[in-house]
Amino acid sequence: MTLHVVPFVNYRFLLLFWLVGLGFTTNLFAQTPVDSCTRTTSANQPPAAFEAYDVATGRRLDAFCQGQFVRFAPNPTRNLPATVVVLYDTTRCSNPAGSVFTITSRPGRVSVYENAQNSDPTAPSGTLYVRRYAVYGTPKPVVTARPCSAGIVEVTIAAPNSPGPKYNHYAIRIGNGPLVSNVQPGTASYPIPTGGPTTVTVTGSYDAVQCTGSETVTFTPLPAPQTPAIQRIAARSGSLDFQFAALQPEFRYELQIASGSAYTTLATLPTSSGPTFTLPSAPLSGRYRLRLISPCQISTLDYPSAPVATTTLRAVSVSGRNVLQWSFLDSASVSSYEITRDGARLAVVSGPSRYIDTLVSCGTTYQYRVTATRGAVTSASDLASVQTISTLAPPTPRLVASFNLRNQVELTATTPRTPTSGQLTFTRDGQNIATTAVRTLRDSTLAPGAGACYTVRLLDVCGNRSADSPPACPPLLTAQAADPLGSSASLTWSALRGPDPAAPVNYRLLTLAADGTVLASRAVSGSTELDQQPASNRQVLRYRLEASGGGLPAGTVSYSNIATVARRISIVLPTAFSPNGDGLNDVLEVKGRYLDKFKFVVVDRNGQEVFRGTDRTQTWDGRVRNNPPVPGAYAWRFEATDETGQVIVQNGTITIVR
Repeated sequence: MTLHVVPFVNYRFLLLFWLVGLGFTTNLFAQTPVDSCTRTTSANQPPAAFEAYDVATGRRLDAFCQGQFVRFAPNPTRNLPATVVVLYDTTRCSNPAGSVFTITSRPGRVSVYENAQNSDPTAPSGTLYVRRYAVYGTPKPVVTARPCSAGIVEVTIAAPNSPGPKYNHYAIRIGNGPLVSNVQPGTASYPIPTGGPTTVTVTGSYDAVQCTGSETVTFTPLPAPQTPAIQRIAARSGSLDFQFAALQPEFRYELQIASGSAYTTLATLPTSSGPTFTLPSAPLSGRYRLRLISPCQISTLDYPSAPVATTTLRAVSVSGRNVLQWSFLDSASVSSYEITRDGARLAVVSGPSRYIDTLVSCGTTYQYRVTATRGAVTSASDLASVQTISTLAPPTPRLVASFNLRNQVELTATTPRTPTSGQLTFTRDGQNIATTAVRTLRDSTLAPGAGACYTVRLLDVCGNRSADSPPACPPLLTAQAADPLGSSASLTWSALRGPDPAAPVNYRLLTLAADGTVLASRAVSGSTELDQQPASNRQVLRYRLEASGGGLPAGTVSYSNIATVARRISIVLPTAFSPNGDGLNDVLEVKGRYLDKFKFVVVDRNGQEVFRGTDRTQTWDGRVRNNPPVPGAYAWRFEATDETGQVIVQNGTITIVR
């Protein structure tokens, strides 16, 4: 304790007070402090041997407040002799030193000792008396304030977590409003005065003493509530996924389902959920709404969204068709239903709640979803899986046959509804050539120059067999020289036979380079053509026919084989030349047709090579190792390999004259 000394009255006895602060239990006055002073108190202590007084008011005290300024004095009824010297001390069992103290001990019980010593040796001996007082603390109450609506705040009061007795009562004031007394710990709602501060002040008090403790907290008023909106419901494996318009985190939200004319709460959304929420193990059929309520225990707000119904879907397969049937409780107000198959949009319908998917293949499993749209709100069903079953023959495949650049026939089959499943059997002129699951086949066994017609049929995964496709016959082209030199070419071809024999066919004649590059093309008709101006610089003429129409799919063509006309290499050399510098017949040069690459060698009469040329730009001026030409006869040899691989060899003589 803190010692405060004030003037005091002289008594016949020496008075000493010790204050001993100790711990306490819930029943403060039932505690018995353990005194550290070893002295024994005097027997027959009178009741209220001494008293305590509040220094500020002079009011007699039976208990203390922590921090209170207190004075002790003998009870006047004891009639103590006057003219005594009084010493006071606050230390237990120590020399007396005073009688005025500030109560700084912790809340609980405190023992106060009075030691009165007789200064007259002939007088009776002194006394040692003790009184025990309760000390009450002034801790701050534990207060939380939460706004509930525009004019209501919810206040929760809890007893301080501190030693000592608890407050018997609390008083509360909201802003500058009236004081509400005799409030007990717990939660209650209070009106918020207009125009005042947004504060809550709570004061705790005791019945036994006038000690109080206060706490003031502030709160932020709520914004104006907005009616929530459900934007989307989607069923997913027994759960429901919700998407909402922007939520206000200051409020609470309840997800409810209609039960007759009332609604049942299924979940309270966490404040951090954001605009999406998943309801596990949800009833998959019903009307749902989102309800905004107060954040307080007792809601004074009720803002429900417009209800949104779920969509349920059932899918079955009947005779090779998948039948979809769905239910949407508010179908009268639906603008459309979107149907997806395997994640891709299949159809958008309105009105009936049934759809038949005929573009399916037997044995294939499909996943469907139906999404109902009502204004800006959508409701999606869960995925419905169904495997198509059927005993009906699958649709007849379509086949395209075309020669590649190596004169092999490539077959491409199209199978409606079953782009990858099932087994295909390809035939050539009625004979099976392959059975495979792939949709393309290359026939590399067809004899060169031979034509053929092909068909294909499908065996689906349910064991149903299709009819054979219409025969596919690519055009077969033949070409030959129309004159001995090959200055023109005669072309003949067989007609394309496509999926639709009655459909007209269009042809284009292509001229190709050795690598297959198209050099020129022109439209032709009938089954023959005469090329009167073939390329003069190409030893081998290559032709290909491009056919379209005949029932072929748009943008698809069928090519014929490549037909060739090989023309002979020819050379022209003089028998003599005169390298005399007169500008006439001064050099020996190789002339002829299709002389792209060759070897031309000249030797003298001794067999020594005097000139070698490999292309037409290389000529001989008769010089040998830069020496002047020597008149005489020389032998030459020409050797070349044409584009067909045939080796051409010619020999002769040439004479140098002056």
